[in-house]
Formats: sequence, C-alpha cells, structure tokens
Amino acid sequence: MNLDALVDRVFPLEELDAAFAHLADGGRDRPKVLVRIDPALAAADRA
Repeated sequence: MNLDALVDRVFPLEELDAAFAHLADGGRDRPKVLVRIDPALAAADRA
C-alpha cells in the first residue's frame, strides 16, 4: 500500500523533536504520525 499521498512533511530521524513540534502547532484535534524506516539507513546505522 502506498501511503505517500498522506504525507505532508518529512523529517529525518535526527529531527524527531522538530517533527513533534510541527504536530503540536498543526491545530488538528487528532494529529497522526506515519513512521517509515528506510531499510538502507537502518543497515547503515548498524554497520
């Protein structure tokens, strides 16, 4: 299932605090977070 159309903003993992601040400022009653872990980046972190 391709969920790219639901993504309005992308943050690198290092900017996780900024991502949650963006959610808090969004004004939505029930903001949602979609987390996608890039397998290539995860493998690089383990190397």
